[in-house]
Amino acid sequence: MRIFQMRCLVGVGLISYSLYLWHWPVLAYLRYVYGSYVLAASWLLVAVPFMFFVAYLSYRFVELRCKRLNLSFTAAFLWLFLAPALGLAGLGAGLKAVKPTLSFDPSLLSYGTDVCHGSFDKRCLRGAPGLPPRVLVTGDSHAAALNSFIDEVGRQEGWQAYVVTGSSCSPVFDFNESVLPESSREPCKNLKAYVKTDYRQYEAVVFTSFWSYQLGKEPERADPDYLPKLERTLRSIAETTPVYVLSDVPELSVSPIRLELFDRLGLSVERVSGRKAESANARIKQIVDRLPNVHWIDLGPAASQLSAQGRYAGRMAYFDNNHLNVYGSTSLGQLFVREGHRLLPP
Repeated sequence: MRIFQMRCLVGVGLISYSLYLWHWPVLAYLRYVYGSYVLAASWLLVAVPFMFFVAYLSYRFVELRCKRLNLSFTAAFLWLFLAPALGLAGLGAGLKAVKPTLSFDPSLLSYGTDVCHGSFDKRCLRGAPGLPPRVLVTGDSHAAALNSFIDEVGRQEGWQAYVVTGSSCSPVFDFNESVLPESSREPCKNLKAYVKTDYRQYEAVVFTSFWSYQLGKEPERADPDYLPKLERTLRSIAETTPVYVLSDVPELSVSPIRLELFDRLGLSVERVSGRKAESANARIKQIVDRLPNVHWIDLGPAASQLSAQGRYAGRMAYFDNNHLNVYGSTSLGQLFVREGHRLLPP
């Protein structure tokens, strides 16, 4: 067909092998920087012309010249394979030696090691010291990440809370812990049993979780009947005890440690933030709004100040793309109070 004889298509055919070799490293690097497999259109408008440009250069100055060489197998192996491979290895070692090193305060790398997460034998009490715990705070690891938030807000509002959580375990009644990793199943069973039998001894229950995960929006398995079980649990607890359901914090588009590295390299990149947390919050709020004695607490206005590049006041506020660290959780509590919000009524 004449269309395949067009000069532009013939040119693409000539550089097709170089294009095949170059497209992967270019896309892999841009996806690493952008933080998503699907690149924004503006990034693709740069990536595609650049791939064709470097493919033409390698075709013109490497592929054509190599075709004209009259080398023995040994010479070709030494000069066209071994020498470039050693050069690339040396370049990689050199770049590794000069790359910026990242050292962090331990409070930036976790939500705390002294928390009752999967156990009941660590520091479970948070808030105003010296008072009996009258609030139960529970949920999965996103609730655990709010230990410092609860500590800050409880001190300001004058109450103490008992905070117990479980990995991936949102302790609704009849939650199917068989969907969890095996190491999380027994702690989840114990947490569910405690919440179900002991919530009546508290004046209020604060409940939160990684809502998008519990709703099955993450790659990990989730209880397919989570929403009706959550509604039944909230309704049952609220018959005797007021329940305060917290919104989840926004997720980051990229690991905060990667963002920290980019910041130190002076690489500022605008990215489209994910909307999974926002969508999941909306679905949970719909349930909360129709239940008597169950109250929705929106952390969004305060939390949004931490999710911009995952930093607050120049420091990392998250330790991965969806968990606040100790510093971020404390800062969230301070912002929440400073903006005039209350978690529990006076």
